[in-house]
Amino acid sequence: MLCRSPKAWSGPLFWFPANVNAVNARFTALQVVVVSILGIIFRYNEIMRYAIAGMCADFILRLFAGGRASIQGTIAELFSYYFKREMVAGPPKQFAAFCGIMFSGLATLFLFLGGEGEYGAGDGEGFFITGQIILGALAVAAGMEAHFAPPPNSTLLGMIAHRLGVFGFCAGCMMFTMAVKLKLVSHHVFDICEDSLDETEEALAEERSWPIGSVVFSWLCDKCPPFKVFIFFDNSHGGAPKAKSKKEDSEMDERSGSGRDGEKGKDKGGEAQEEIDGWSDLESEDKKRGTDSTRRSLGQRIWRGKLLDGKKQATFEPKFKEKEVKEIINLTYKEQELEGLEKNDGRKLHERRVVLGTPHTEEMIRYEWNPIRNMKITYMGVPMGILGMAAAWRVCDAVFAGTGKGWWATFGIAGAALLLLFAVMYLVKMFLYPRKVLSEWDCPIQGPFFSAVTIDILLLSFLIESDHNDLAKVLFWIAAPVQLFLGVNAVARWALVPHYIETINPNWMIPVVGNLVAALVAPRLDDGYDEVAWLWYGFAILYWIPLFVMSVLRVTTREALDDRLTSSLFVWLAAISVACSSYVAIKAANCHCDPWELDYYPRMLYFAAVGIFLVLAYMTLHHYFGRNRFEMSYWGYTFPLATLSMVTMDYYQLVGSGLLKALSWMSLILVTFVVAMCALHTLVLLQKRADLFVPNEKWGPLSFMKIIHFALRGATKKLERFGRFLDADDERSIVRFVRIFKSIHMMHAEHSQHEEQILYPFFNSYFPGYCRFVGKEHTEGEHELAEAASAVESLLHSDSAGQRASAVQDLKKMLPTLIEHLIEHLDYEELYVNHVPKKYFNPKITRKLTRQIWESTSAEKWAVLVPFVINFSPLLGQKARFLRCLRWAMPERIQQVGGMVYDGVSPTMWQRLTKFVPEMAPRGVFGWTRYY
Repeated sequence: MLCRSPKAWSGPLFWFPANVNAVNARFTALQVVVVSILGIIFRYNEIMRYAIAGMCADFILRLFAGGRASIQGTIAELFSYYFKREMVAGPPKQFAAFCGIMFSGLATLFLFLGGEGEYGAGDGEGFFITGQIILGALAVAAGMEAHFAPPPNSTLLGMIAHRLGVFGFCAGCMMFTMAVKLKLVSHHVFDICEDSLDETEEALAEERSWPIGSVVFSWLCDKCPPFKVFIFFDNSHGGAPKAKSKKEDSEMDERSGSGRDGEKGKDKGGEAQEEIDGWSDLESEDKKRGTDSTRRSLGQRIWRGKLLDGKKQATFEPKFKEKEVKEIINLTYKEQELEGLEKNDGRKLHERRVVLGTPHTEEMIRYEWNPIRNMKITYMGVPMGILGMAAAWRVCDAVFAGTGKGWWATFGIAGAALLLLFAVMYLVKMFLYPRKVLSEWDCPIQGPFFSAVTIDILLLSFLIESDHNDLAKVLFWIAAPVQLFLGVNAVARWALVPHYIETINPNWMIPVVGNLVAALVAPRLDDGYDEVAWLWYGFAILYWIPLFVMSVLRVTTREALDDRLTSSLFVWLAAISVACSSYVAIKAANCHCDPWELDYYPRMLYFAAVGIFLVLAYMTLHHYFGRNRFEMSYWGYTFPLATLSMVTMDYYQLVGSGLLKALSWMSLILVTFVVAMCALHTLVLLQKRADLFVPNEKWGPLSFMKIIHFALRGATKKLERFGRFLDADDERSIVRFVRIFKSIHMMHAEHSQHEEQILYPFFNSYFPGYCRFVGKEHTEGEHELAEAASAVESLLHSDSAGQRASAVQDLKKMLPTLIEHLIEHLDYEELYVNHVPKKYFNPKITRKLTRQIWESTSAEKWAVLVPFVINFSPLLGQKARFLRCLRWAMPERIQQVGGMVYDGVSPTMWQRLTKFVPEMAPRGVFGWTRYY
């Protein structure tokens, strides 16, 4: 049937999350109670009225995008981390936010209608009383929800929060539930909540697995080799690591040395390795969560380079000896290690220590938390955003007298302090890890951010030029020549180093922006600098035009940008906004007249900037920006918005218009809000995920093979659970078990064939003999699966109950060993094999290998395997990346892949995936577009 039936689905409106943490909502409600009570007490205070209006705006943001877009919601997330998570459906909470809009909006309206003064004007006191009543009702409703169960090991914070709560009752949720029962709202609105609940829990469990305190503690242990501290983690509420007592240490010493083969483990120096039973802690944690320890991800089974073996024991050592620490993966080193293990079988390789520097999986990157080694040059965009906001407030102080120096001075000091801190950290990195600095210098994505340092210094010069002109000039002549050199170097590298269209991205325009900022600052420091300002301006404009064209070509005709790079599109806005402001500044210094009256050029630049902003805003409505969780790349939105605010205020000052005045204030509030949200979310990252100062996550066309590993892990988790409940007399349990077993068997067979016939021969052509151990494991794994398949066939074709019971018992005996060996094999491949194409093969080769893999398997099998990967991969990001890898390698086949996905997943999953890969919609389905 060529025409596919439409998939009906429902869920929260706009960008509201499908599931939310009820504890976040309760902390948010507590803030609403506080603001409402303050609004009642200080009802005549004008600032308090604006605070109530701000609370209404916060409700509006939560209605559209949930707590992630709300200041109150983000603050609540900082506190809710220490409480037990309670996931609830999102739609009722969205309706509750809508109710909050009505209450806070009416309260704001009546408070402002009350007029000025203590008793209002005329009937103003009646408006004030009405506003107070509405705020009181809002405080009561929010207070009923702000109930907290005290967390484990209750702290003073937990007890206070518990006492402040009342019932934990959400009135808006109750009304929404009644609407569903009365069939005013379709019950399908909860479908997406149910489908994504496990995935949300998985993602949040990863967040809580390694709190920032634990990672900092481990890093400090690494920096102090004499002190070997045994630690374990209480992750139920994000607790800090606890040191083991001396008694526990002695007990550990007695148990040390027992490995999987029963022999005592010795390090290269002959010293006994100290071991901890870390797995028992993980098991107890899993029992609390209701999850299965044996199905933990690789990242949860490895900490600081020690692999938990089959007997559930772990070894721990804060730091290896200096001679044992290896740097970047070296195939010669690996080859030498493998030569010493030729007599061992493949499984022996799993017991080797994972030394520092071995390529890690995405789950493992958090264990390399290091504020020096992983101090990235891209982090210089953080002070650039703050200083850009300070510059916008300084322009506001000049244009709209009365805002005061305090605002922009405070922001400027904060940005300067952060710049100083980051600069010192990066200088230390240059001495300790010079190869990493050179790697960033050569990187087409991170390299342009070296200009962010000079831009920061130029912005400081801009901020202090009126009070400390001499110091501002010194800063300018330090930064501006360096910025010119960075621009010349960037352009020269186009010819000196071969580049491909895939490597082009809007970040290449950052050196151009830096030269334009130099041209903006120069005439403000001294009227005599106007001529030299043309040097930076002319050079920047000359190369801004081709860079803009190339980046537009890259975005429109090649593989879609990674979610971490989508914010780089805002560099388009920054370049043209600063170009307009700098041109006006140069002309004003040169002619001492109104530059807007000279020619049409600045007007054209300003309205072009407005046009680019409208384009970016429209793309935001289509969920192009902000699809992924918060990362440091979000700071890329801040500086471009600050430049738009500055040029809008400049235009208003010279032209004058009520509309421009409103736009000036709106743009200033927008950039301040975005910076505040980025700052709060950065604190959340520090607290929850340790997502700062960790290695970058990398992927390419062949990364879909690794995502198949995640799917196999997810499928074996279900297989194990179904195996426990397998009953010879229960036909339903048999059918359920057989269906998933056959899927795993097919996936394993095809995946092994892809590796043995295509990938590993190609790997060995680069590095002979590198993959010679893996094929043996494939054979052993296929043999184990064949034995299990034989038992499954016996179960299906048994004539008597006794034969079925015997087959079930055989399967239950085979299953633990089969799953253990399969997971060990996947772990080994990820540790020692999967990094090879990413580090040594260019995208053209990996795309070719992906095509060969696709063509080696029939479409009938892919129609089963593609939905298998989508349905069993634990996280939405992994599912989307699997499809993006295929799109990258085979854009002409993405609709064929989309048809397989459409027929094999739920309606809600289909809708979620099309937000990331809209091109995969097959013909006859909403969203289909013709491929040319």
